[in-house]
Amino acid sequence: METKIATENDLIKLYAEKMKENPSDAYLARNLNKRLDSMKKGTRIFFIGTENDKYICEMAACVSPDDEYTQNIAHITDFETFYLFSFLTKPEYRGQGYFSLLFRYAQKILTDMGAKYLTLGVEPDDYENKARYKKWGFGELIYTGTEEFDGMKIKVEYYRKTIKGDVN
Repeated sequence: METKIATENDLIKLYAEKMKENPSDAYLARNLNKRLDSMKKGTRIFFIGTENDKYICEMAACVSPDDEYTQNIAHITDFETFYLFSFLTKPEYRGQGYFSLLFRYAQKILTDMGAKYLTLGVEPDDYENKARYKKWGFGELIYTGTEEFDGMKIKVEYYRKTIKGDVN
């Protein structure tokens, strides 16, 4: 699998595929526009995994406290703390290690960019993912808040992982 930082064209291609698979999902077009805007402003980075130019998995990182689209940003992101989100793997590729490869690649890139911490959010009753994230080193609960998506409010627990340097 090839892992890389997504370009604008990569995101457009990925979302065209998603919109073709889900033509009635109006959220996808809005989400693409937000992603392209934040990419241009340098507040987010998007990572993708592909094989033979076919999309397999993706994730994103908010790398600036100035990102206007990340909810609860004051608690989860600063110039040394990057927030990870949008962990997605196509169903037919799940459980085969593809996302783990992408995650390790993204973590190295983010560390090279100066990140000392990574954060992520998970719903309190999502025990499967909470256990997975704890294995990955996200064991420190740093904030509990609410996020809103299309009028729905969702409780989210945010966890932090130390990845670089001697931090106090």
